[in-house]
Order: sequence, then structure tokens, then C-alpha cells
Amino acid sequence: MADDKELKKTETSDANPSEENEVLGVDLAYDKVQIRMAGENLNTPVPVEEAAISEEEQYPGVDLAYDLTVDSCESIIKRIDVMDGRLQTILAFAATTTAVVPSVANSRGLTFRSNWLYAALGIFIVQLLVGTIARSFGTIKLIRPDVVWNRWLDKDPWLFKKDFIAFGRKHFDHNADLLRRRWRLLLVISFLFFIEVLLLVVWVATAQISRLG
Repeated sequence: MADDKELKKTETSDANPSEENEVLGVDLAYDKVQIRMAGENLNTPVPVEEAAISEEEQYPGVDLAYDLTVDSCESIIKRIDVMDGRLQTILAFAATTTAVVPSVANSRGLTFRSNWLYAALGIFIVQLLVGTIARSFGTIKLIRPDVVWNRWLDKDPWLFKKDFIAFGRKHFDHNADLLRRRWRLLLVISFLFFIEVLLLVVWVATAQISRLG
């Protein structure tokens, strides 16, 4: 009986290492499969749809920003148009003043030989030059339709809006700089027109005094 127990014990002890090796082998094989699958997942490119969805989740405010960008671009363009209208108006008013005042002075027999008049005419010429520079210096920047046709028509609507915001930001900065430059030149023209009017008034006053004296 003792020999049978020892024999069974020996068989049991001999069988355990084999079973453990089989289990260990299965675990190693499973780990290799997991490592291989992980490597394949890392090397597999992410589909465009998943990338777009991830960006959409990361930037949920694109739709709102798109509407604000469109409104801002339209607003800055309208302000530039208003500025061009003011430039044209003040130049037309300066031209009318420069033409009318000497005509009225001539009808009253005032002399045109005056340095005040020459200075006023010189200031008017400077106004025309500054106004021409102001209206021709720089152009409004917009998204060209050919760029939309060649590059954007195949894009997802969300990506289209996102790219439009990127371009609109640059164009808004450019147009804002253009608006500031024209506003400064408008101030220069306004100041020059004020000086011209003063010179014309001084010319008329001195000519009238000389005529009476």
C-alpha cells in the first residue's frame, strides 16, 4: 500500500510540470497575439472619417465661429466701402470749393496774384495725390472662387467651414489693416482741406482789403 501511494504521488508530481508548461505556453502565445495585434493597430492609418470626427469633437464651436467669421468679413468690407465713399466725397467737395471760390472772387474783381491763392491750389493738388494713393493703395482680400473650386469642393462640410475660418482670419486682418491705412489718409486729406479753406479765406480777405485800399 505504501508503494502504491508513493507511485501515485510520483505520477502526480510528474504530471504537474507538464500541465503548467502547457498553460504557460498558451499564455505566451496569447501575449504574442496581443502584441502582434497592437503593432498592427499602430501601423494601420486612421481613416479620414475618424480623424474628422475627432477634430469635430475637439472643436465643437466651428459652426458658430463660421457664422461669426462670415459676418465679420462682410462688416469689414462694408466699412471699407464707406471709407472709400468718404474719400470720394471730401475730394469732390475740395474740388468744388477750389473751383467756386476763385470764380466768385473773379466776379468781384479780386486779383489772382496772391501767394495765399497759390498755396491753396498747392494744398489742393496734394489732396488729390493723397486721395489717389489712398484709393489705389492696397486691395480688399477675399477667398477666390477658383480656390474653392479646385481645393474645397470635395471636403466635408465641417472641414469646409474650418478651412474657411482659417482663411477668413487672415483676410480679415489684411482688410482691417487696409481700413486703418485709408482712415489715416482720410484724416490727412481732411486736415489739408481745412488748411486750404483757411488759405482761400485769407486770400479773399487780403484781396478785398487791397481792392478797397
